[in-house]
Amino acid sequence: MSFVKKCISGVMAGWSISIGATAFLVSQNTAVGAIFFCIGILMVANFNAMLVTRVTPLCGYNKAYGVWDIVIAWVTNFIGAFVGAGLLRVSRVWSGVSERVQTIVNTKCDDSFLSLFALGVLCAALVAYGVLAWIKHSDNKVAQMLYLMFFITIFVFCGFDHIVANMVYYALYLLGFGYRSGMVMSLLAVTLGNLVGGYLIGIIQKYFEKK
Repeated sequence: MSFVKKCISGVMAGWSISIGATAFLVSQNTAVGAIFFCIGILMVANFNAMLVTRVTPLCGYNKAYGVWDIVIAWVTNFIGAFVGAGLLRVSRVWSGVSERVQTIVNTKCDDSFLSLFALGVLCAALVAYGVLAWIKHSDNKVAQMLYLMFFITIFVFCGFDHIVANMVYYALYLLGFGYRSGMVMSLLAVTLGNLVGGYLIGIIQKYFEKK
C-alpha cells in the first residue's frame, strides 16, 4: 500500500471510530452504547483500515505492518477522529452529549498515568484478540463479527481506554470547552498502553502458533 493510501486509510479509520464513539455518547445505557460502539470497529475491520490498535498487533503477529506504519496510523487516526468530532460539534446532536463528554474527559484527565496505562493495555489486548480472531476465522463471516463484537463490547463496557476513541472525546472537549490540563499526559499514557498491549498479544500469539 502506498504512503498516500495508508494516510487515507488511517484518516478513514479515525473517522470510523468517531461514528462508534458518537453512538456510545448518544446511548443512555452503557451496555447498549458498548454494543453500538462496535460499528466503528466493524467499519475498520471490513475495509482493513489503518487503525493504530489494529496495526500494532499485526506488526507483532505477522509483520503485516512496521513501526513506521504505527506512527502513520496514530497521526492519521487523530486527523480522522478530529474531523468526526468537528462534524458532531456543529450538529444538533452536540447539545445532547456535551455533558457526557465533559464527564468522560474530566475523569480521564484526572486519572493517574499508571491507571491510564493499565487501562490502555487491557483495551488493546482485547482489540488485538478481536483482530486476530478476524484473521483466524476468515472463512466464517458470522464468527468474525461475533468474536470482534464480543471483544470490543467488553472493553467499552468495562471502561478500558482506546486511544482513538479518546482522541474523539478530547477533540470534542477542545472544540466545545477548550483545553484542560491532563490531556497530553492522558493521551501519552493510553498510547503507550495500547502499543504495549497490542504488540504483546501479537507476538505471544505468534509464539504459540509456531511449530
